[in-house]
Amino acid sequence: MKANSRYQLLAEQRIDSSTDTLVLEKESLIKLYTSSNRLLTDSFRLISAHLQDKPEQSLLFLTSLPDSLSALEVSQIYRQRWQIEKFFRFIKQQMNFSHFLSRSFNGIKIMAYVMLIGAMLIGLYGRFNDRPGFKINKLLFVYELEADLVKTLIVACHGEPTLLDDALKKHFGQ
Repeated sequence: MKANSRYQLLAEQRIDSSTDTLVLEKESLIKLYTSSNRLLTDSFRLISAHLQDKPEQSLLFLTSLPDSLSALEVSQIYRQRWQIEKFFRFIKQQMNFSHFLSRSFNGIKIMAYVMLIGAMLIGLYGRFNDRPGFKINKLLFVYELEADLVKTLIVACHGEPTLLDDALKKHFGQ
């Protein structure tokens, strides 16, 4: 919800609830105005909160979820939603999962599984080598996979893989 959004206050109550990072302050029942200053017929719940460590930073949660869910549960749903948003941003930016190679449900499932397995392998590679982050680990992981593939090809062709190691060290300075 934008800071300058207009709404009509129908009811308001104080909340005495908090999580490890969030303090819930009040819950309001409101009706929103449209951009053409018409009042919407549906009512919404507006939950006001602030961060434990930054009381000056106000957070607003707007929902049409029923009253059967507490304000605390609504804030936890928003937190989980944010984790999902971060996950999708990660797979689109870091794993280049923005184009579908298949349009079938099964094909998309397989692509998702392969992408998740790849992300886990790169994460394990980073932990195994005590390297934080993801981008550099992804590049190094691919580099080592390619080098191992070339070594395997040389061995299969009855060549000498140590010559490849010397050439790679000379070329990449490692």
